[in-house]
Amino acid sequence: MPAPPDVFWPTALINGQLCVRGHGRDYDEWTQIGCRGGSFDDVLPCFRKSGNWKGPGNVRRGTGGPLGTVPGRDDNPLYIALIKAGRELGNLVTNDCNGTRQQGFGLSQYTHDHSFPLRHSASNAYLMPARRRRNITVVTGARVLKLCVEDKYCT
Repeated sequence: MPAPPDVFWPTALINGQLCVRGHGRDYDEWTQIGCRGGSFDDVLPCFRKSGNWKGPGNVRRGTGGPLGTVPGRDDNPLYIALIKAGRELGNLVTNDCNGTRQQGFGLSQYTHDHSFPLRHSASNAYLMPARRRRNITVVTGARVLKLCVEDKYCT
């Protein structure tokens, strides 16, 4: 059945467009079992550098990076009712699931701009702007077995 004309159906990267980082304790646990440099404090600078957050600022957010993220809209009464019900049942509520309180009921966050409904993926943020550079070759269908870093360059 064809989509109604007023509905946008993207042809690539079909998903919920949600922006959800792993919980900070998960990263810390990875460090405890041997992943040196993988603690939340270690990866947080990468999150901050890559992010271009369009919501209220906090210490876990970056605003100048290439990966755009936005807070969910709070103009849907169903969302507000769901958050309220969660609170009434004794659950935590969070204003920013990727901020300092990751647990709880709250609005989703997205990797898109509300005015343009396409997902802003890592590919769109990093690869697309660089694809015309002479020193980058994109091979589709390639299987990467190893990355070699020499003098700060990946080959």
